Amino acid sequence: MNSKHLISKTVPSAEELSFLEDRLYEFNSTQVKRDDGQLFAFLIRNEHKEILAGISGWTWAHACEIQTLWVHPSWRRQEYGRSLLESAEDEARSSWTQCYPDQQLQLPGARILSRAGV
Repeated sequence: MNSKHLISKTVPSAEELSFLEDRLYEFNSTQVKRDDGQLFAFLIRNEHKEILAGISGWTWAHACEIQTLWVHPSWRRQEYGRSLLESAEDEARSSWTQCYPDQQLQLPGARILSRAGV
């Protein structure tokens, strides 16, 4: 490594994370010769347009990753999480992919995915 280059620890901004993710996507797309990646999100809002629940992730090269699944505590155990998972699965199916939960998904999200058979 060039001694003039510095490694610095930081709390990354959304822009910095986007930069890193874009470079990784470019590299991977070149390696597998697939450039069909799509981000997705499904949100449930109340009448005031406040977000009560949501799911987000991506599809690419016949794969889908769910990165975030969240339901407001007062709206849990009312099928909102299941509805969001079904929406994500429909998105994946429309791209001929399979959905996989993020490896880092922690409880209670992991229980929701398990109960849903994902």
